Amino acid sequence: MKISIFVKTFLLMIVTFSFLFLTGMYFAYLAFTPMYLDKNINAVKNAVQDSRQMLLDGMDLEDTPIGALTNETTFVRIQGGVVESRLGAELLTDEDILQFVISIYDSITITEEGSMIYDTTQEGDVYVISYLLVLAPDDYLLIRTNIQSLHNVDLVLTELGWRASIGLVLTVTAVSLFVSLMITLPIRRINAYAKRVSSLDFSKTLTLRRRDEFRELVTSLNEMTFHLKKSYATLTEANQRLAGDIEFEKRQEEKKKQLIMAINHELKTPIAVIKGMVEGMIDGVGRYKNKEKYLREVLSELDEVERMTKDLTYSLRLEDLAKEGDQTSTQELKESLHPLMELAKEKGVRLKLDFEEGLLPINKEHLSLLASNLIKNAIMYTDGDTVQVTLQLQPFIFEVRNPGQIPENELERIFEPYYRVQQIVSNDGGTGLGLYLVRQIAEIHKLSIRIFNDGGCVVAKLTNITESVTELS
Repeated sequence: MKISIFVKTFLLMIVTFSFLFLTGMYFAYLAFTPMYLDKNINAVKNAVQDSRQMLLDGMDLEDTPIGALTNETTFVRIQGGVVESRLGAELLTDEDILQFVISIYDSITITEEGSMIYDTTQEGDVYVISYLLVLAPDDYLLIRTNIQSLHNVDLVLTELGWRASIGLVLTVTAVSLFVSLMITLPIRRINAYAKRVSSLDFSKTLTLRRRDEFRELVTSLNEMTFHLKKSYATLTEANQRLAGDIEFEKRQEEKKKQLIMAINHELKTPIAVIKGMVEGMIDGVGRYKNKEKYLREVLSELDEVERMTKDLTYSLRLEDLAKEGDQTSTQELKESLHPLMELAKEKGVRLKLDFEEGLLPINKEHLSLLASNLIKNAIMYTDGDTVQVTLQLQPFIFEVRNPGQIPENELERIFEPYYRVQQIVSNDGGTGLGLYLVRQIAEIHKLSIRIFNDGGCVVAKLTNITESVTELS
């Protein structure tokens, strides 16, 4: 059965204080009567000793210090066998003097101190103390003191002891309760704090208004919690990085799977064409007799395969190119778009650039690839003669707008690798991976990419994810 430390401390203090009190009362009770008798005996002895010389000098009994002890004490001075003077209570008559002296000398419990001898006897309910002091040859001082028995005093002391015991028990209970609470309340708070910390709750610190060892313990606990919180944060951060690395590896594996499937799908056709053409040239069948002409076509098909494999391997390296702290100026972006200016001229398209000057937190290669693919598609597939490109820094917006229309049912698949809008027939030599790479770059830099129809125009728009969510809502 579990017993709390409060109960243990409380009971221990109650039992300890009670034992000490009762033990003290018991020994005080045993020692009271002897001490009381000794006090009376010593009082008489001291007074007599102080009066001795005065008596020898002829001073009367009442004028000496023994005059203050006449309440229950009798003093009788005998000189030459005759009672010379008497003082105090009538406890010793002339007829009793001889028997008094004989009883002193016959007592086996007599105590002798120099010229004084005395003996203590009990007669019924009274203690009788008899003294005999030799002042000079044939000059004696007889003293008798009657002390009432302490039985009634004992009863009174016992009654007082019980009352004091009750008061003491109440006081000890209150003190024990207070001390127990002083000890157990901090322990309970420390225990509750330790349970919170064990549950990885570091939201609060422990405070105790104490100036003792508990304060040092609390300081040590708070220091331990601080280091534990720091270590836990480091561990959590490491776990998050590990989880991110695992997620990255999963994405890479998924990309590899997708790319393998895409390679398998896309390379089947050119490889089959090349194989058929080579076999036709080997066998000299039909139009393939002209080997020089169709070898060039084979070379062209191989160039297409080479471009395709380059784009595929490049897509795997996109995340490796991103570095923390990368920046590219809008001026550098403009310079990277010069080849597209020439392409626009060849196609008879006016390319309008409206860029806000500043820096973008993205490396030059990613930004150039992203912008080039979007702008090139707009130039190649525009239904008009103008392509408008806008760049705004705060908030970030990159928008490419050109006249045209994409079927709504194909907009959702436009970022898939090798997917091309069915109604667009192009001989631009592209691999079908441009927008797929654009989406990957956007995901790496936490950007939102959308392509949509807007009033007779096709719009490709890049924004920050939070801004995109606000815009959609």
